[in-house]
Amino acid sequence: MNLMTLWLDPDVVGFISATFTICLSSTGIWTCWCIISEKSVGTRSYLPFLAGALMSSLWLLYGIVVNDNPMMFVNFIGSVLQSIYFIIFYLFTNDKSVPGRNGLVAVVSVLFIYVTVLNLPQLLQVVVALGFICNAVTIAFFAAPLASMVRTNESIYNNIYEKERE
Repeated sequence: MNLMTLWLDPDVVGFISATFTICLSSTGIWTCWCIISEKSVGTRSYLPFLAGALMSSLWLLYGIVVNDNPMMFVNFIGSVLQSIYFIIFYLFTNDKSVPGRNGLVAVVSVLFIYVTVLNLPQLLQVVVALGFICNAVTIAFFAAPLASMVRTNESIYNNIYEKERE
């Protein structure tokens, strides 16, 4: 067996994909460790955790629909981890209204998608619709950290601007 054949083997690709996906899902551990030790979320945003939980939950549903056990396993782990991260953030934030409201919206959205997509008449329609939604939410997951960067840079800019005006 040559290297190219090994690389294209679905089991090898699946194992590599599962490994990297679990590693990606575990990246919030350090952030949560800092939140717990500082007893504060500081300037961190809840959006990466919420988007991660939403993304993993939808990919879990996709794995169930297409009957892909490795996809179900990996995204179950991701859903659990990302939900725990969001709960930790929620417990240590001072302003619980925005993350709480958006968390509730995310849960309702996932339930709505579950009910709506699973009631489509043909499996192909379910797979295509759910795949499209999952990819869109995955893009949101990777864009979520940018939201906190924009907000942080905005507040830094405003502080500098205010000091210059004085």
